[in-house]
Amino acid sequence: MNILFSIDDYADIALYTTIHSIIKNCSDISKIKFYLLVNENKEKYIKHMKIYFNNIQFEILEFNNLTFPKKYNLLENYLKTIDSKYNYGFKIHRNIMNYARIFLIELFDIEGVCVYLDTDIIVQKDILKLLDYSLTDKYPCGAVLNRTNNHFKFSKSIPEINFILDENYIGFNTGVYIFDATYWKKNDLTLLCIRILNINLKKQIMQIGTQPLINLIFYKKVKKINLNWNVSGAGWKSGLRDENLQEANIIHWGGRQKPWLENGLWKKYWNKYRIS
Repeated sequence: MNILFSIDDYADIALYTTIHSIIKNCSDISKIKFYLLVNENKEKYIKHMKIYFNNIQFEILEFNNLTFPKKYNLLENYLKTIDSKYNYGFKIHRNIMNYARIFLIELFDIEGVCVYLDTDIIVQKDILKLLDYSLTDKYPCGAVLNRTNNHFKFSKSIPEINFILDENYIGFNTGVYIFDATYWKKNDLTLLCIRILNINLKKQIMQIGTQPLINLIFYKKVKKINLNWNVSGAGWKSGLRDENLQEANIIHWGGRQKPWLENGLWKKYWNKYRIS
């Protein structure tokens, strides 16, 4: 299993906590390799991974205008243009590293089953259990399905990519999903992502951010997985209760009150795995 992260320095304390939770609850860590795409300070991440964790497989690359200038500039120009054109307010949706995930498979040349994770999560159960959800060409992605088009704002049709919206479509939160790297390569989903971003520059076909982008490339190709694999909303007053979080395979602090912040919520679950 390949576990993928695309982060900047803002998330480094959260990153190590997430990885620690995976290791603590994994039945066989030798079956996992971590891939970290970081914006800078690669050597710092390598040093910390070696200090904090023993005998784990990992690979780290920097993504910036020096290491991958063409790819970086493409995303930077997109975000500058889209922000000035549509004036979106949320900073996280303008984070280049959030978008850099579209290059993960190509840059690391990954094969097999991948799990993409945000870093505002902890994994409380054996993550290898996600391999029980077999991926196919019909369903090359797996995720908790709980998002309507209110989250994505897809146009009713996007003829450039032969897309017609099903009004009953239910999508997923892209902070936790599994997918097949072989399918990604075979269908050149990186190129499809770039095409979609370019279309969105010409006419607004979706909300800004990677939530709609990733949902669009896997539209109607997502295998439904158990809700406990992404119990989200821990970062805002969403009505979650202790019993919800105790039973969760993954707790996801979607929202602004992250557990490492002073105003964070449900800190006791996160602190259990915190790396100081």
